[in-house]
Amino acid sequence: MIRVHHATTLQDGDEEHSVTYVLVAEIKTHSLDVALATSQQFGSRPWTERPHIRAVVATPCRSTSIGDVLEFRGELHVIRPTGFTRIESFAAAAAELRAAVALEPNIGAPKGTPKERSRASRPEPSAPGWIGQVLASRSGR
Repeated sequence: MIRVHHATTLQDGDEEHSVTYVLVAEIKTHSLDVALATSQQFGSRPWTERPHIRAVVATPCRSTSIGDVLEFRGELHVIRPTGFTRIESFAAAAAELRAAVALEPNIGAPKGTPKERSRASRPEPSAPGWIGQVLASRSGR
């Protein structure tokens, strides 16, 4: 079972944004890659309503992304652009996320015009989805 924690920001008056983590779901898997792929929103049904997922939050939530944390067997793993990094605490993940945003304020912001983003987001009809590509690359296919 992998527990999915999403990063959220809170603003306290004029103080700097602080980052906290909220447990949003538990996924029946032993693979960080599968947990990340499974926690992506596609289609009209919220990802937290899939059969092998137990939602902890009452409302649908966003897809799991860079800066979020996956917890497996008591170990925490922060999601990075190139994979996962084991961390000691949620405070360490929050510090990394704040540092990344300070270096690149538009981190996670959409690139290009709306038309370019729409065109780029459409997969080729014959190509497997990115989730299938991730799973195939991990299984050695």
